This record gives sequence, structure tokens and C-alpha cells, in this order.
Amino acid sequence: MHPSFTRRGTLKDDTKAAREDAALIHLCLRQKPLSAYRPYWSCSDVKRAGCAVLVKKDVDVVSVRRSLTASPGDAHDEGRVLLLEFRSFVLLNTYAQNNGWTRESFAKRRRWDAEVDAFLAGDTAGATPRPRFDSDSASSRGFKPLIWTGDLNVCHREIDVTHPRFFATQKPDGRKGKPPPSPPADPGDVGQPGFTPNERARFERLVTAHALVDAYRRCVGDVKDAMTWMGHPGVVAVGKYRGMGMRLDYFLVENELADRVDVCEQATDGMGLAAMAERPASAFFGSDHCAVYLRLKDGKSDGEGATTPTMT
Repeated sequence: MHPSFTRRGTLKDDTKAAREDAALIHLCLRQKPLSAYRPYWSCSDVKRAGCAVLVKKDVDVVSVRRSLTASPGDAHDEGRVLLLEFRSFVLLNTYAQNNGWTRESFAKRRRWDAEVDAFLAGDTAGATPRPRFDSDSASSRGFKPLIWTGDLNVCHREIDVTHPRFFATQKPDGRKGKPPPSPPADPGDVGQPGFTPNERARFERLVTAHALVDAYRRCVGDVKDAMTWMGHPGVVAVGKYRGMGMRLDYFLVENELADRVDVCEQATDGMGLAAMAERPASAFFGSDHCAVYLRLKDGKSDGEGATTPTMT
């Protein structure tokens, strides 16, 4: 068990800078409309990782887990998992491991995909147990239906990138005077992380094996240029990724919830590639990923009303 697992659910305060950051975040959370929400954190020891979920204070959270492995009290070292159980469904928020460019990072991504697969299957040795209803009659399998969201760091199909050939043929650059990593031995690992054949094949198997529905595609169909990530627009110099986009962020729902999908939107909808290339604050809020929104229709008997998760 990681020595700092007990602190994964709280913001760091071990340095002056961390305390200042935490104070600013708490100040923002005390302002309307955020003051109506309770934050749940899955914090990381490294930069550019971790997840959070804001839940309205009048909504009961049954349980919280921060790992896809079964050890009680365990938490992902990089804060990549936040699993919230509600009365009638489960929300899995993940920041998926990037495939990277090296054999080590390829292996790390494969382990991540295997952990997700084991969790989704339910009752798998070593995996976090899937939350269940008290009575099996509420679901054909007894599991509470799942909403899986987050930066999944993979493009499901070619339509989920702006320039398929560009991303399929990308190679790593050397950094800080060091040569780039050696080309992968497996042709399936060639290309931009998130768009390699191996990653996309594993994701396709996950979606198919666990009957997951892509809520956005269910609502809008195969529209083109529906991107959630865009390359840096350039400040001093324009990088090679300017104007290049990928759809990396999703709401996936299990079949039990598919008919309740009412709206699923991306903040870039209707914007056009030229506008997206500038990463406007109205859609990206200072990030390289845009916001994604999901609304479910009211359930017949869950008593929770309409559910409106929003992922940024």
C-alpha cells in the first residue's frame, strides 16, 4: 500500500506553494454556484495527473474508491481513478495512462487497459468489486449500471482524429539533446500515442466485450471534426500539432443507461477546425481539452431525478 494513500482524497499542504494552491481552490469552491457542490479528489504525486468530481451536496454518495485493484484502502499512485457509487448507478472517472513512445510506457498502458477490463467484468480476482444493488432484480447482472468518463487517451476510430495519416505516422522527437526512443518492434505500437493500432484494438475489445455505448456518438452520429483535444496554437513558434485534433474524452454508458441518454455535447460542437485550432477559452477554459456534457433522462424509480455529469 502506498504510504500516502490516506491523503489521495485531500489536497496537498506539505509546502508553502501547495498550501497557497489549496487555499485558492477552496476559495473558489466557496463561491456560487460551486458552493452547492462537494468535491471528491484523487490526487497524484506527479504533475499533470489526478482527477476530481463535484457532486451536489444534496446527493448521497454511497462509496468512494480510488483504485481499480481490490486492496482495501488502496489508491492509484498517480490519482488516475475516482469511482463514486450512487444509489442507482456508478460513476467511473479516469485519467487514462498515456501510451507514450517507449517499451516501458507501452507496457504501462497495457497494464492499465487490463485493469480496466478486469474491473468492468466484475467479480475478477484482484480487481475492485463492482458495486451491486441490494436486490439482483434491479439489474440483469446485479451490478449498478456504469457511466465511465474522463480523458481515456485513445481515439476509437479514424473519424476521431482530424488527420488520420498524420497521427498514424508520427514518430517521437528527441528532447533536451537526447536522441528519440528506438522505433517499436511491434508495428501495432507505431504512431501517435492514443492512435496506435494496438491501443485502438484493445479499446474496441473493451467497448464490445462490456457492451459500452459511446453517448456522444449515440446522440450525434458520425459527425466529422468532433474533437476534444487540439494541438498547441503556438505563441512564439507554431508547432506541428497546430490545427491537429483528437477525440480523447468520452462518456461511455452501459446498456442499462443507454436509453436514458438525453443529451451529450462537446464544447467544440459547431465550432469548426479553424476556430478550434485557437483553443478558445469558451470551449477549452485554458486547457488543451474541451468540456464534455452528458444529461440523462429521469429514471422511473431511482428517485435521483435527472443526472447531469459534466467532464472537463
